[in-house]
Amino acid sequence: MNGTFVTKLLTETDLTDREAAHIMAWAPKRVGRIRSVYVDDARVVVALGERITDRNVKRSVERSGE
Repeated sequence: MNGTFVTKLLTETDLTDREAAHIMAWAPKRVGRIRSVYVDDARVVVALGERITDRNVKRSVERSGE
């Protein structure tokens, strides 16, 4: 449960690992591991999804102009 909360803190705020660790009373290294496993991968997937969506919208607009 705590890991889920830290993940939420890291994805929905601009907290650093040190700041999130202070809130959780954890070592920054522990928060850093959670960020590297869950948050960074999640951001990559979201960015990929956004690029796919943008590309599909662009194609749709181009087709409607034909």
